[in-house]
Amino acid sequence: MEAEKEAGVTLAERANQDEHGQKKPRRKDTPVLHTPPNPRCESDERGPSSRSPGRPRERRKELEP
Repeated sequence: MEAEKEAGVTLAERANQDEHGQKKPRRKDTPVLHTPPNPRCESDERGPSSRSPGRPRERRKELEP
C-alpha cells in the first residue's frame, strides 16, 4: 500500500483505468481467438481461378548454349 502511494497509483485507480478503454497489449505468444473472417479471403465470390490446382505450372524453356 505504501509503495502504491509512493507511485501515485492505487489499485482502485488502476482498475478504473482498465475499465475505461485502456487495452493491455496482447502477448505475442498467445493466439488470437474469435477473430472475424476476412472478407477478402473468400474465394467463392471471385469464382474459380484461371489455373486449376491440379495442373502443374508450365516451365519456361531454358536457353541452351
